[in-house]
Amino acid sequence: MKMACALAGLLLLAGMASAAVIHVPAQYPTIQQGINAAASFDTVLVADGIYTGAGNKNLDFYGRSLVLMSEGGADNCLIECQGSGRGLYLHSGETSSAVVKGFTIAHGNMALGGGIHLANSSPRLENCIIHHCQTSSNGGGVYISGGSPAFIHCTIAANSAQNGGGVYTTLANSSFNSCIVAENQAAG
Repeated sequence: MKMACALAGLLLLAGMASAAVIHVPAQYPTIQQGINAAASFDTVLVADGIYTGAGNKNLDFYGRSLVLMSEGGADNCLIECQGSGRGLYLHSGETSSAVVKGFTIAHGNMALGGGIHLANSSPRLENCIIHHCQTSSNGGGVYISGGSPAFIHCTIAANSAQNGGGVYTTLANSSFNSCIVAENQAAG
């Protein structure tokens, strides 16, 4: 049994050691294409800029443990949803090894989570800004249903919804560490 555990540990470390860095847009023109090309434990590194249109919103990890990271932080890398769709949709049991770092998500508009929708997933979001997103239902900025997502140094501001203008959470164990949730509006 000890030998099997040791072998499993070595295989895991070997897989992590061979993790690749995928560059958007240098290697793949859209963020989702970069995510789709990535294997578990890879990093998708997104150059500074404004990302719009299909392939740059409704981003989905499909249950994989990835790091999606901007080069220059949230002030320099914008996922602009243009009033249609949301920035991020994680719904396939992603764990805390699924990380999103350093993005601004703006002008999302979708039922249940105008900016971000997390369902039965536990990703880690760090140094992100979610603002000016809306929904006619729950979670203008962020909608969370199930899972244990962690938000670290994030700002969720100026979003609107019927319920939970900034964040709406149900049946989840969410954590918010050193975050700002401000100036959101809920009609309900």
